[in-house]
Order: sequence, then structure tokens, then C-alpha cells
Amino acid sequence: MESTRTFVMTDPVTDQVLWVCSGAAADGRCPLADLPPYVCQGLRVVATHGTGHDGTAFTVDEMVPGRCPVAWINRPYALQGGNR
Repeated sequence: MESTRTFVMTDPVTDQVLWVCSGAAADGRCPLADLPPYVCQGLRVVATHGTGHDGTAFTVDEMVPGRCPVAWINRPYALQGGNR
């Protein structure tokens, strides 16, 4: 199944695009995040297409082994700490 979501990972200093992916699986896991070196750690991630958060950018400071740093996008707003 093809994903319509796109995330771009850039070098936070040079803004060079280093990696493009479709984000986390439904369970929040990413096969690239299972073992070091963590592909996204230290990079700036930008949601660019199909996320409902397009244009949102953040830096991945820490990685949880096996967990995709964009997994929060799959979670409903209320579970993200929202109070609406």
C-alpha cells in the first residue's frame, strides 16, 4: 500500500535534504529506527504532504529505539495533550 504522507529530513545547519520518508506505521514503529545509527536523530523533520500537519517542522533531539519520531502525527489530538 502506497502512503500519501511525505516527510523531509534536512540538515539543521545547511538545510540540505538528506532523507525522505512516509513516516511511521500505524503502531508508531519504523524499521529504520530499530537500531543505531538512528537515521533521524539530530535532523530537522518537515511534514510536507498528506499529514494534516503539513508545514510543521521540528528537530529530533532524541530517539526512542523502534519508535518513529513522527509517530505523534498518527495520534488523535486529545491524546497529544490537546484540551479542545
